[in-house]
Amino acid sequence: MAPPTTVEAWHLAHVQALQDVIKGLGAIVSEPHENPKELLVGEITALSERLVAHWRSFCDAALLRTDRDMSFLFKEPALPVRIALLAEKRAIDITWATPAPDDDAPFLLPGRHALGTTTFAEPSSPFQAVRITKLPQDTVFLPITEPMHAATAAVVEVLRAIVRDIGDHVKSAPDEHGWAQMAFFVAFYQRTVRLLEQGLGDDEFRQWDRVVLEPSSFVQIPKAIVASTTSSNALRVLSVGMVAQLYERLMVTAEREHGSNPGMLVEVVSRQLVLAHQQLASILEGHNHILLATSNAIDVDAVPVVIMRPQPGGIPVLALIPASAEVLGDLLDGPPSA
Repeated sequence: MAPPTTVEAWHLAHVQALQDVIKGLGAIVSEPHENPKELLVGEITALSERLVAHWRSFCDAALLRTDRDMSFLFKEPALPVRIALLAEKRAIDITWATPAPDDDAPFLLPGRHALGTTTFAEPSSPFQAVRITKLPQDTVFLPITEPMHAATAAVVEVLRAIVRDIGDHVKSAPDEHGWAQMAFFVAFYQRTVRLLEQGLGDDEFRQWDRVVLEPSSFVQIPKAIVASTTSSNALRVLSVGMVAQLYERLMVTAEREHGSNPGMLVEVVSRQLVLAHQQLASILEGHNHILLATSNAIDVDAVPVVIMRPQPGGIPVLALIPASAEVLGDLLDGPPSA
């Protein structure tokens, strides 16, 4: 990475220092002849919390930089396994436990991991990177060049992740905790988008003026995105931001119309989010069908899958994957339900 600012370097130094301290204390605890284990375990826990706090502070500072793209911080596993100073290059080397791109690497790259949240589960990343060279050899890739198609696919992917997280972390929790978990999801998305938007260039917006239209419903989000940008990078960021904005509006409206019963509130908002996902998924199917028809691929015996973040890079693609391919289970993961 490029030479960091003073603020970034300060927090990175603390992260590495605290990792070293934790490792040393862990070695002491593992010695059977030592007695104050309980005290040391408590100290390690406190240091771990400080480590996470410093790493998050570094992420916040780094993502506010406009002279380089730091959005990868929200796509890699959260905490690095090693931070080292490259004095001769006047740079800092950050290493994550990410699989190397070799023949044995999985086709699905890791998304952002939770930072050890104890009270709430952090939402899953809606845009999983897919190593397209690892998909079946007879997979056909059709570039998605129509902006409305790409914007619709992005919104569907965000809603899909949201609905799945609700099923995994909200519906299974006690009513009051589930409603609070929803609020945490919204706040997390909004915070992330505020940071990532700072890294978008002015030329990623229409007319280069960074004006973003506000949709009044979920089905209007793709149109609002296309009216604001056609950049693949900005498209993903805006889709998360606009969905989070309407997600919050659903929660406020539900509280106003249904009182303070958390169980009912969760049910009402969940149902509306599922409906929005279903509506936009149907629209996406129409876009996919048009691309298949115009590419003379309408009769291909394969399952169309939109890949918003193909690796090693490029614009979104519609992958036609053989119906018998095992990877479809991981890519599609069944219809989300909440």
